[in-house]
Amino acid sequence: LRGYFYHDELAVMQKEFIKEKVVPYTLFHVYKMIPFFLGSGFNVAHAILAVEAPSMRSSLFPTEQENLTSAILRGDYAVVWRNITAYPVVTLERLSWLIIFGLAFLSPLFAPAGPVRRFLVLASLFILSMAFLSSPVIQPRYRVPIEPLLWPMFLYCLIFGYYTLLSWYKNRGFAKQKAQL
Repeated sequence: LRGYFYHDELAVMQKEFIKEKVVPYTLFHVYKMIPFFLGSGFNVAHAILAVEAPSMRSSLFPTEQENLTSAILRGDYAVVWRNITAYPVVTLERLSWLIIFGLAFLSPLFAPAGPVRRFLVLASLFILSMAFLSSPVIQPRYRVPIEPLLWPMFLYCLIFGYYTLLSWYKNRGFAKQKAQL
């Protein structure tokens, strides 16, 4: 970037803009993080197929889709609802990503104190920083570098969360209430 002729002037303008509007700029990044977590890889693949092989088009996937984060920013929830209901396969994929990321970010809660918990917290912070830094120009493919951290975190929460809830059920939960009856 330093090779640009007006690099110094642009850098000054950017710093002034960000200093004046820190909260809106941060909220913009947070809103634009949504496709990192919920973006559909099917949409990208289907858009490429629609151009390269038009005979393979399917009504299950949108060929052109409105920008959902922009619709959320505008408060146009009718567009969001229309996309959710019109493409159930894409909606199912997005829900699965929501569950995967949600459980991955819950994994530090089920880890015992120590190096495993510290690793899971650092991995969560790294994933969030990757999402925040790439948020203005995000594509679902930018999720690929964090997947080696994401899947073990998800599985850790799934397995140890299950055993934690099972032990709670046996020791303190409903089993204890039944014994009192």
